[in-house]
Amino acid sequence: MRLEVVDHLQDHHEALKAISLSLRIFLHHARKHLFAAFVLQAQDRKDAPASSLPSHKMFRLIKSAPHLIPYIQVLKIAGSSAWLRLEEEFSTAFGLFQQILEAEIETSALRHLYLYHIVWSDLSIDVQVAIQRFLGYRSLEKLPLISLSTYRGLFFTKRDSVESP
Repeated sequence: MRLEVVDHLQDHHEALKAISLSLRIFLHHARKHLFAAFVLQAQDRKDAPASSLPSHKMFRLIKSAPHLIPYIQVLKIAGSSAWLRLEEEFSTAFGLFQQILEAEIETSALRHLYLYHIVWSDLSIDVQVAIQRFLGYRSLEKLPLISLSTYRGLFFTKRDSVESP
């Protein structure tokens, strides 16, 4: 009954932060709402949600508080692949993200992985491998590939591919 209060506040991030700090009993449940969605995108995206942090702040958050990663249910990676290559912290942060989720794979909350406007071949090998591993998570229910070009490598390696006649 007490936790229902937290559910009613799920769309009010400031209230969730306050209630999570007021009583320890609310902390875990509030974190489920506060960290449910994680959006990584280029800084210049005009369609960025108003509540999203710039990617460099997200990377710092992952590094400084990796215990929050298992709360993430939705991971969105959006924007041109160029910024992913240029953002030095991305590969490190994404690797940490993957390690934490793999360590807690049975309790992973990751349900949806969105890849928007990504050129698969532009991603580093480490990031490609991390995304391929996410596909094996039992909790993963949704994988929209929106404008993901050359994603054949997402499902097949050169060794697995079949030659066309």
